[in-house]
Amino acid sequence: MKVLFVQEHPFLATALQLTMQSKGFDLVVSEDTSHAFSVINQVNPNIVITDISNGEGFSYVVEAKKKNVPVIVISANGKETELQRAFDKGADDYVSLPVSLSELALRISILTRTQVA
Repeated sequence: MKVLFVQEHPFLATALQLTMQSKGFDLVVSEDTSHAFSVINQVNPNIVITDISNGEGFSYVVEAKKKNVPVIVISANGKETELQRAFDKGADDYVSLPVSLSELALRISILTRTQVA
């Protein structure tokens, strides 16, 4: 199971990578948002997690949905307008930061219908 995580902050990406590996997921991190669009095509992920705090997060939602890939949006903002916009763009789930990494793994499992280790 491949999970693409679009995140500019290495600390969160590293923590999530360790958690995902322990749950049996293969996490691919794209820290360079300018290359994330090509990474989606190269990796062919089963699910995308994108931080919409960066300016292009909503674009990743649209791109993933063109490929029928489920998307979890994360954000530290937690504004209702942002939540609405994420779902309008096609997001399948929205998580406010901080979030339990185990909860995030469970949400991935639910959207992809896989078992969490």
